[in-house]
Amino acid sequence: MDDLFINPKYTELIMLSILPILVCLPVNALFRSLRISLLRSLFRSINPISFQKTHISDIIFADVLTSCSRAFADLAVILCSISSSLFVVESSAKMNDFSSILNIKSKKSTYFGKDLCSSPLLGPIVTSIPFLIRLRQCIYDYLLSSSSHEKGRHLANCLKYFSALPVIFLSSFQQEYMKNQYVDSNSSQKDWFFNVLFYTWLFSAIFNSGFSLYWDVVFDWNLGNLKSFSLSNIVYSIFSHEHLDNSHLSVYKEEQDFPDSIIDPESLSPDIVSIQYSPNNLYNGPTLLRENLLFINKYFYYTAILVDTILRAAWTIKLSPHLKINSLPYIGFILGILEVFRRFFWVIFRVEKEHAC
Repeated sequence: MDDLFINPKYTELIMLSILPILVCLPVNALFRSLRISLLRSLFRSINPISFQKTHISDIIFADVLTSCSRAFADLAVILCSISSSLFVVESSAKMNDFSSILNIKSKKSTYFGKDLCSSPLLGPIVTSIPFLIRLRQCIYDYLLSSSSHEKGRHLANCLKYFSALPVIFLSSFQQEYMKNQYVDSNSSQKDWFFNVLFYTWLFSAIFNSGFSLYWDVVFDWNLGNLKSFSLSNIVYSIFSHEHLDNSHLSVYKEEQDFPDSIIDPESLSPDIVSIQYSPNNLYNGPTLLRENLLFINKYFYYTAILVDTILRAAWTIKLSPHLKINSLPYIGFILGILEVFRRFFWVIFRVEKEHAC
């Protein structure tokens, strides 16, 4: 009867293989066109020799992958645990060298063994892969751009994704440092190295969250328009309804305005005599948004900005495993759900911006 039962480890491996098999299934069913588009985006994103301008679908796909970065790290640990009980082998000399680099002291290892999975570098390396994919896209777009404006924008976008790497690695280093170093809480002497790690991580986290939020709102959504606060808009809003009509503001040249002037009003340039404030040349959209909006209710956009601001900070906590809040029951799961919700908002308004602008 024992032969009728499958090893539980194989069962877990089969369950994890179902989704990739369904995506790659070569049948004209189960949304075949969408699956092919997904696989093409995946191939273009991970192909290091694909030297072409990034499609908008690949940008959205790679950004969605960054939201799944912690899930990929957890999945890597699961695969390590499964394979450690299936493929145990003696480590070779090269494997010993690799193990020493990853701070593994065991004389035995596996292809994805328990010792390898417990390495402090495995988690941050897997977590950073989606950010590196998006970083590569930005670098290629920078190299392929012709205008200096586009080059500067792509270079700034590179900085945004690169700034996530210190947050990931410094957090893992702090977690490993706290495991291996005993700090006496009663000692008056502070652990200066731990303080350096913490404040460097804190600065990196604040910079990455703030920069990413700014990029989401201003560049990805084309919102956060400050033209509504410009002096010309303020002057127009004051005088257009109270003193003049709604179409223009003019200073008309009249001879009685120059009774004894040595300046002939007829000789004045029309640009000097007449000052036009046309509403067509001013920003007429809602405050902090843009003129062309696909959604009728402007409060959808304000809500999206507010939600993105709050959940950006929450996702930074998720990327930082050294924070004790991640070890609380269900907190990690809740933060993951919130990131899915935030990314859902982001994709909607990212596509909306492409259609509206």
